[in-house]
Amino acid sequence: MRHRFGIVTLTQNEPLYNYMDGYKRQQYAGLPHVFIYNEPNDDRPKAETDLIYRSSRQHFAGSPMMIEKFVWFLKTHADTPPWNSCSHFVRANSSTFLNLPLLERAIEALPTTACYAGSINGGKFVSGTCIILSRDAAARLVDYYRWHAWRRSRTEDDLVIAKAMRKKHVSMTDIPMRLLVDGSVPSESEAQNILEHYPLIRVRNDVDRMRVDRAIWDALYRCSRPPI
Repeated sequence: MRHRFGIVTLTQNEPLYNYMDGYKRQQYAGLPHVFIYNEPNDDRPKAETDLIYRSSRQHFAGSPMMIEKFVWFLKTHADTPPWNSCSHFVRANSSTFLNLPLLERAIEALPTTACYAGSINGGKFVSGTCIILSRDAAARLVDYYRWHAWRRSRTEDDLVIAKAMRKKHVSMTDIPMRLLVDGSVPSESEAQNILEHYPLIRVRNDVDRMRVDRAIWDALYRCSRPPI
């Protein structure tokens, strides 16, 4: 069976991310998907769609672990089932809500080659909240990273990917994203309106994240479900 895309979620074993990922596991059923962790222990219950990436190096907080995990996945799994049937890879964070009905339409309209898409930040790069690469663009990233990793140890992964795509002459395509980062929880009507217009929804609040972000995810997931 061929799939237009598969979803690679870069996550970690934290209560809030586990909560968000619980919704994602239900959303993504039927699609190729994987959750990539980087904790060193094996005491967390592991699903079939979970992978644990272990690095032999010390890391600065947040970087370069994200890019390492994604490149490692592309090198080791992109050409194995079911991923070898995907024309695009959707690399996302746990805190990004993928509005699948609109995202599927957006990906259907993307080119199947030389594709680098997502929410464009300041006209310079695609935000790391969600980055979509065609199969050939992903291969170009792996090739670029192999030769440039030694210079990128402190660079955020979305900037590394942007540099790779510029070097490999892959242009950006914008996909609309809504930011829910102001500490407020949308009402049901507001959540429905957001879901009607945005394929990507970024949920990250700096104050009381466990309460606010969970409530936002509850609202988005509840309104995204078809009526019974």
